[in-house]
Amino acid sequence: MKFKALVIALAMIGAGAANANISLPSGSGAAASSSVLFTMMNTGAATSSMFDLGLDRGQFNAAAFGGVTSGATQLATLTWNFTSNSVTSSGNWGVDATSAIASLQSASNSWSSTWNAYSANAAGSVYDVFASDRDGTTGAAQHLLSTVVLGSTNKIETATNAKILLASSSSHNAYVAANTVFGTHGTADNGANIQGNGTSYQGSNGSFKTNWNGTMTMFSAAAGVDQSLGFYGLDGVAGSSGNALAITNFNGTWSMDAAAGTLTYSAQIAAVPEPSSIAMLLAGLGLMGFIARRRLS
Repeated sequence: MKFKALVIALAMIGAGAANANISLPSGSGAAASSSVLFTMMNTGAATSSMFDLGLDRGQFNAAAFGGVTSGATQLATLTWNFTSNSVTSSGNWGVDATSAIASLQSASNSWSSTWNAYSANAAGSVYDVFASDRDGTTGAAQHLLSTVVLGSTNKIETATNAKILLASSSSHNAYVAANTVFGTHGTADNGANIQGNGTSYQGSNGSFKTNWNGTMTMFSAAAGVDQSLGFYGLDGVAGSSGNALAITNFNGTWSMDAAAGTLTYSAQIAAVPEPSSIAMLLAGLGLMGFIARRRLS
């Protein structure tokens, strides 16, 4: 997406000089917005993969993609198909989400070669989705989007200190940077890669594993491919001396179909009346007005 440093693609899939299109989890100012990334890891096979989902943290926010918990709702979905390099959506997403989805669908996506090579290990894998930004060195300058395992073990909303983001952000930065030089990240708007050693392997000691390198013990960010995951935003609060933490529940879920090679984000969003319903309402109001005029005359 935005990070344009020249790299050499030493990929297990693809090779040649190219520009990496992943925005790294660091920057300056509030505009810093890293890529939303999907990763899978199979510890038994000692391999992991990373897919650039084509959206950044600024686009994938709770106002645009968050669900609602009351009132009339409808299901809206966004699905990445890694075998066909395509993205589809359903439901009446709002203006901001629709705009982001349109830009994603018009981009060049190159995921299939990585998925085809990794798919044999998919069944025994765990997966997660995340984006991490660093606007500075204090806890208040750290931002994270993260999947969360649902259920009684999810204690993410008990976290109160933004300093936990400081410890994890350096791991994110090192892990993502190490992966940008592999696979198709340099040859497509949104690429992918496989890696099995060093910092670029999700399970290595120098990477973030499944609980952000042990910095966030109140929840696990990854689950098996047959499980759904929740999604949260964690933001350090500006002017708080770097300690306070704001937590946003997206009220949406991520799920995988490993056999089909798809990843889906789903949310119950506010229902929008169908055109036919609006037409019936207007017709009814018109009829009521006509009757009222007849009575007055």
